[in-house]
Amino acid sequence: MPLTKPTPVQKCANVIKTEQKGSDVNLASHLPFDAFSNSFECAIVVNGDSDLATPIEMARNRLNKPVSVLLPQLLATIASKNPRRSARLKQVATFFRNGIREGVPKASQFPDVMA
Repeated sequence: MPLTKPTPVQKCANVIKTEQKGSDVNLASHLPFDAFSNSFECAIVVNGDSDLATPIEMARNRLNKPVSVLLPQLLATIASKNPRRSARLKQVATFFRNGIREGVPKASQFPDVMA
């Protein structure tokens, strides 16, 4: 990626980008649609992006569907994060959990081979 202040010697740097493109937009589109279509009884959103507050609020308030929000970070890492980041999601969710206990993600995985 290009540097913001390149030098004559170095104009770019190698970086690792782990962000996903499109998944939040897909979720924001499908959550209200699925609620309107009565495709679920209760939705659980595992995401901390406050941009999802509006579709969550639409599913809850306009379509009367419960929507829970679970922040995907492990509880051990949350203490160092900004707590205001999730305030809007907490406000619109039916149920809100600020992080996941260590060991739960591993215990929730499917086995390597499914029978």
